[in-house]
Amino acid sequence: MVTGLETAAGAAQVISLAFQVFQGCIDAYKFCHTAQVIGIEGDLLRTRLQIERYRLEEWAQCSHLTTSSPDARLNWPLIYDILEQQYTILTSADKLQSKYGLTLLANEVEDGKEEKREEDVGLGKVLRRLRPKLYSNSASSKAIAKANGPWKRMQWAAGGKEKVVKVIDDLGELNTHLERLLDLPDRTWLKTGMGALLRDALSHTTDLAEVETLQALLRPASGVGDAAIASAARFKRIRLVLGVDQRPGEIRPPQTPAIYNSMPRLKMIKEKKIKAAGSVLARAGSIQLATYNDDPVLVEWRHTDTSKYDVLEKHMQALALLLGSVDNTFATLPCIGLTASRECCRFALVYEAPLSTTEEQRSLLTLCDAMASRRRMALRDRLSIACTLAEAVLQLHTAGWLHKSIRSDNVVFLKNGQDLGPYSDIGKPYLMGYDYARPEAETSLTELPDSSLQSDLYRHPKKRGAVATGYRKQFDLFALGCVLTELALWEGLVTTLSRLSLEDWHKAIEDAERTKKDLKMPSLLDYWEDPQFVEDVSHAAGSRYLEAVQLCLKDPSPEADGEQASLEIQRSVLEKLQECRV
Repeated sequence: MVTGLETAAGAAQVISLAFQVFQGCIDAYKFCHTAQVIGIEGDLLRTRLQIERYRLEEWAQCSHLTTSSPDARLNWPLIYDILEQQYTILTSADKLQSKYGLTLLANEVEDGKEEKREEDVGLGKVLRRLRPKLYSNSASSKAIAKANGPWKRMQWAAGGKEKVVKVIDDLGELNTHLERLLDLPDRTWLKTGMGALLRDALSHTTDLAEVETLQALLRPASGVGDAAIASAARFKRIRLVLGVDQRPGEIRPPQTPAIYNSMPRLKMIKEKKIKAAGSVLARAGSIQLATYNDDPVLVEWRHTDTSKYDVLEKHMQALALLLGSVDNTFATLPCIGLTASRECCRFALVYEAPLSTTEEQRSLLTLCDAMASRRRMALRDRLSIACTLAEAVLQLHTAGWLHKSIRSDNVVFLKNGQDLGPYSDIGKPYLMGYDYARPEAETSLTELPDSSLQSDLYRHPKKRGAVATGYRKQFDLFALGCVLTELALWEGLVTTLSRLSLEDWHKAIEDAERTKKDLKMPSLLDYWEDPQFVEDVSHAAGSRYLEAVQLCLKDPSPEADGEQASLEIQRSVLEKLQECRV
């Protein structure tokens, strides 16, 4: 009869064997990385191999395999079997040839000579910079190669690409089996980590080939990426092809017929075909409901002067194309076209409006209007709005695009009905004001999007006035923190700052706008650690929500790596908001 001690000893032995095979797999991945053909196709396959290695290492962390206390709840005999299958695929040339029919070309390397590493290209270079540990080599990598005979550098033969893809697909499926053995929280952690890596990689891509390689990597069913990252990649691809306001290092691809045919088409709409939801089109306003071909639309106006018309025309055309490619992860409406009037120096972005009722029952409300009307809103609904806006900003920044005008009057709600009583479900928020958005580049247009004093409250102090510095992700994040504060306290930013500073900023702004005098405006940057602010926000929405707001408002440390640090902060903001419970 087997005793409990013998059972424990047997389990420990299986775990020990699993650990040894795991180490062999990791070293084999390192070797295989250097064993593939160079070039764009090679970039995709090498990167896919590194992604599978990353998945395996992250799985080992979740299972505690590399610690002194592996998770005893897991099925270690099955895990050992899966790891053994991976090891065989990675290290056995005979297995590759017999199972996959992969013909290998091998160049022997003499003992004592170092293998020359192929230079990474494309996305591989991006990943090496982001995760250098993934590309480290060890002596055991060479030992694995020598176990199959002389140390060789292997390349697939001509016509063998599909067979190599099959090998990597099978490795990915084995990793998926390992992940399915974990608990749901661990699987969620793995998915979050993979998403963070892919977002960082996408934000660092600089040309079309890198973006398309990343798109080819995405396999949501296997835990590699999700629909939101795929959407951000599509958005960035269009932005790179348009080539407007490029970031330093970005390369616009040649405008070949194939690329042209892959792009969406800009639809120019005649202004006279847009019918106002009311009596007339409010062309002097900013946003209004209307109809186009009897379908409900939202119209967002942008006015300029004669000297800037030509510059803004190109920008507005590009913006209409970009906003026509968004999905619901951007929290904006799909743009169906653009109107342009040189005579009147105005443009209008025309958005599809998801409204089903008759024209008389449709209504448009901004977040600013909702707060001013003193309608009350349940905390659950406010948290939902906060999460939606935070995800939208993360999506924009992943694609290298900056909004520049995040404020409560640029957050709109569409209702199938006029009546919005207390605690009413106000619906999904849509982030507007994209007509002022600029790609993240020093060469982008630098005009301030809005000169009103109240709009200044949402701007970071470094971005105010004529001597404002160039725009960056941090400033969008600050503006998001301002809107999150309004959602928590359910009051306008002017009211909050008046209470914190013990000054009547409503009156001060009104007087300054009437007399046209300069006015130094307050900022939440000065109050994010203020005891009264901390007490107000935490009481209204909870401590996790407060932490999210403070991450948005505080300046990052000087040592932070700008772009990557910004995305990391934004992911933390979204995670904290999603952790809030009512």
